[in-house]
Amino acid sequence: MNIDHIDDRGEAKSSDSDVELTERLLAEFPSVDPDAVRVHLALGRAFYRSIRAMEGYVLPDGTIFSRAKSNFLALLFLAEDNQLPVGAIGRELGLSPASATRILDSFEEDGFMVRVPSASDRRITYARLTEQGLTQCQTVLPRFLQFLMAMVLPFTVEERTEFSRLLGKYQDSAQTLERQTADD
Repeated sequence: MNIDHIDDRGEAKSSDSDVELTERLLAEFPSVDPDAVRVHLALGRAFYRSIRAMEGYVLPDGTIFSRAKSNFLALLFLAEDNQLPVGAIGRELGLSPASATRILDSFEEDGFMVRVPSASDRRITYARLTEQGLTQCQTVLPRFLQFLMAMVLPFTVEERTEFSRLLGKYQDSAQTLERQTADD
C-alpha cells in the first residue's frame, strides 16, 4: 500500500483502494488470498475507528476517559468482590505489564483502587476498588455501556452473535500465531 500521508488525526491516507491493493498483491504474490487481506484491512480500520471513538468518550463531568481506564474500571466493577488479580488485568485488556502498572498507579493515586495482598498466596496481589472507585464506576459505566450498545445498534441480534463468534475465531487465530512466534 502506498501511504500518501498521515492526516492530522493519525490516520493513514492512501490512493489505493482495498481492491486495487489486493489485485497488486495477487499479481506479485499469486498464493495470497485476497479475501483474507480485505478482511484484515477492514477489521483493522474498524478496530482503529472504534478505539478512537472510545478514547474520545466524554464522562458526565466533561472529562475524557481513556479506553484503557474505562475497560479497567468495567473489569473491576464487574469482577467478584470488585477486585481482580493485578496480573489478570493486563492479560484481560491485552496490555503489557508496564502499561497495566501505569493504569493501576494512576487509579491508586486517584483513590479509585488499592492493592491488596492475597491471604492465601503471597505471589498474588489484587486490585480492589475503593468506595470512591465504586462511585466512579456507577457514574461512568451506565453511559459507557450506552456508548458500547450504540456501536452495535445497527446489528441484528443474530448478526451480533455471529460477529462475536467470528471475532472469537479471529482472536484464537491471533493467539495461536502469537504463541508460534514466541516459540520461534
